[in-house]
Amino acid sequence: MTAKWMLLVLEDGLFPDEIIYYAIKLAKRMDCSISILMLSVNTSDEIKRDASIQTIMKNTIDMILGEGIHAEGNFAHGDKASAFLKHLALNPPLSAIVWGGNEDIGKGPIKKKGDYWFAKVKSSVQCPVVRPEIKAKTGNP
Repeated sequence: MTAKWMLLVLEDGLFPDEIIYYAIKLAKRMDCSISILMLSVNTSDEIKRDASIQTIMKNTIDMILGEGIHAEGNFAHGDKASAFLKHLALNPPLSAIVWGGNEDIGKGPIKKKGDYWFAKVKSSVQCPVVRPEIKAKTGNP
């Protein structure tokens, strides 16, 4: 296990393949481990009952481990900003964050104060935040 960690932030039970593959490639280049943080407004009981999310998290961790990268997964529920900050406080410093959340955080300024939860906490982030671009598939040969 390496001493460097990358945080893969996901939301609401979504595990985008492109984001996960990007995180794996970046972790290999940076020689670091991956911590997956699944944020959800659901209660912890709802997450525990949703066996499909639990299974997907386990399969994702197994896939990362199969690539030779140390990985762990965490679920956090309730207020996403608070859960994110708590995760940062309770874990080792991060080398990078790979953003797989619902909102595109890299496209322009926040329009109003309550637009998105990450706007409330971005000043607390002390490492680069990477948002992989997902290429649109075209029908052109």
